[in-house]
Amino acid sequence: MKMLAPFEPVIYIQSEELRTIENVRLYASESESPYVPLSEIILYVAESTHFFPGQPARIICYHNDNYILLQTDDIYRVFNHILNYFDQMQSWYFTLGNMISRHCLLKEILNHFSEVLTRPLMVLDASQIVLASSENFGKGTIDARWDRMLETGSFGIDMIEEYNRLHRMETQRKDAYLIPANPFPFPSFNRNIFLENEFVGFISLIIKGNPLEQDERDWYEIACESILSWFDLYADTNDVITKRSLFSDLLEGNLSGKDRLEDALNALGWRKDADKRLYVFSCISSLLNMNQHITRILNQHAETVYAVTSDNLILVLLNEDSQAHEFLSYTFMPLLKNTGY
Repeated sequence: MKMLAPFEPVIYIQSEELRTIENVRLYASESESPYVPLSEIILYVAESTHFFPGQPARIICYHNDNYILLQTDDIYRVFNHILNYFDQMQSWYFTLGNMISRHCLLKEILNHFSEVLTRPLMVLDASQIVLASSENFGKGTIDARWDRMLETGSFGIDMIEEYNRLHRMETQRKDAYLIPANPFPFPSFNRNIFLENEFVGFISLIIKGNPLEQDERDWYEIACESILSWFDLYADTNDVITKRSLFSDLLEGNLSGKDRLEDALNALGWRKDADKRLYVFSCISSLLNMNQHITRILNQHAETVYAVTSDNLILVLLNEDSQAHEFLSYTFMPLLKNTGY
């Protein structure tokens, strides 16, 4: 509809599922009839009189029971206009596939979608740290909390606490869902990310201004499919997820992954034979994601500590070659105090 704007389209949409079109061709009246079912994967460009005899001759784009009537009688101009659009979109989608297969960054996927989805899009992990956000929405484009997120990677502990209180049950959903403008000043459309049935984050589209149109919902679904594919392909190379599972196995007595964990920590700057000390913090918070949020902040000191959650515990592995145990006192305790614990 937006692509056909130069032809002043009048839209007649009967069905909701529109993502079945795979090709486009001119309607040939001598071999096809409107009374014979047309292919469900083809968009037909035709003169409107083939479908509505006796009406003024205009160009119609016809697909199933849906059609768009255009204020022109130049069928070849319309047909070439649509073909050019199909070529453009196929090239765009081919580029997206290449990006994912070549292990692009999450932010590159989001930036690619900024061409077709003109709303802020972000990917957050389970601790509500923002892994990537639309770069075309910089400071001053949304609100002060968005600006803070761009600076720190987080909307802040107070917002996380309120979000968890209101929406903690939503993390189990497998479909897209709407979060109203609470606690944020804008609603959002969200889709959860699961790896091996474990909630690891969500994809959030900010709905500022007008409600979502159908094409925006479709583009959002395609963006989610692409981001989920990225997670499926590269979960094993995702530092946080990989190290967490290896660490959990070791704590349960399974030593088969010890060398892999050593390698993962070594990539962060730990010596393979570094002296390590394990700290266990119990009952930090009963709020969903708060412990994960704190461990994510701790993990920013990658060369010094590695932290994970287990039940309602925070487990911290300290690299004593890098820092003495006092490091946790002047790093961890102020963090707890500043977040109200």
